[in-house]
Amino acid sequence: MLFYKILLLFFNKNNKNLISDDTLGDLTPDLIKEMIKPIGLRIEFLRKWKITYIKTNCNVEQTTSEIETETETEMETSSDISGLSQNLVDEHNKSLKRQLTFSGKLSFELRSKKISVKNILSKNLQGQAIIKSYKLSKFLTRKSRNLIVDIILTELMNEASRLTNEDFQHIAEAIVKDFPTENISTYFIPAIPKKLSRVGKSIISRGKLVDKYRNRLRDLKRIDAL
Repeated sequence: MLFYKILLLFFNKNNKNLISDDTLGDLTPDLIKEMIKPIGLRIEFLRKWKITYIKTNCNVEQTTSEIETETETEMETSSDISGLSQNLVDEHNKSLKRQLTFSGKLSFELRSKKISVKNILSKNLQGQAIIKSYKLSKFLTRKSRNLIVDIILTELMNEASRLTNEDFQHIAEAIVKDFPTENISTYFIPAIPKKLSRVGKSIISRGKLVDKYRNRLRDLKRIDAL
């Protein structure tokens, strides 16, 4: 560096080039040729200048390139990890949703064995009227039966994602328990397997509960709610 400083002092003083330590690295061979006329000095200066600054710049560029490459690799790796994490989260949510649906279904089946139809009806104005009317007449009209089914299904479908034949059996028994003059077969008739069927084919479950429930599901599908 002493060699550079001596040359700089000499040429700045005589030629007013105003070259400093900070601007040495910005010189080019053409600028050096213009600044140093004596060929011998120019060759010596140029040789030392190349060793110091060209090599340094190469190292800096190489290091910068390596950093950029590492950064890109880290970003790609981070993106891959992020994608993998999102897949795991999605899969976990699907699994959790299945577990909650299954759990809700089981809890309802157990709870429906002790279901109180009168408690459900008493929450509804029409249900209260049906209970009051039955106390007096000990009889349910066709309209009252349909209303009972409608009120019960509205209540239970808000709690359970799916109702099963086992649920319908329990509900029908609960209706007859609270309205003793009614028949279970009005509300639910179990499915008949093919081997037990008189017509040689299986027969699906029937009754007011099942029929109303299937109609509800069809209506929901029409409005894309399922």
